[in-house]
Amino acid sequence: MRGEQEQPGTQRGDVLPNADGTWYLRVTLNVVAGEASGLACWVKHSSLGGQDIVLFWEHHTSVGLIILAVIVLLALLTVVAFWVWKCWTQCSPTQHASLLE
Repeated sequence: MRGEQEQPGTQRGDVLPNADGTWYLRVTLNVVAGEASGLACWVKHSSLGGQDIVLFWEHHTSVGLIILAVIVLLALLTVVAFWVWKCWTQCSPTQHASLLE
């Protein structure tokens, strides 16, 4: 659904039994990834007591996770670079030669 209209291309399957004695109906809609925004699945059933269930399709982007990973990586590189610089400046010239070998 987009708004309250069923989308063209919606395919309804048969009502089929589950192993536990209940039944299910599968409804599918093929959607291009860029057009999924604003779609929802609307579930109506007598057992819901008039309270329909509406599930909104949300595309979760992992941009925040990527930014966090980059920040952590930069922080680690900064710590390692500082540690190497600190060790290098406190070493004697003979230790510099042994580190380079």
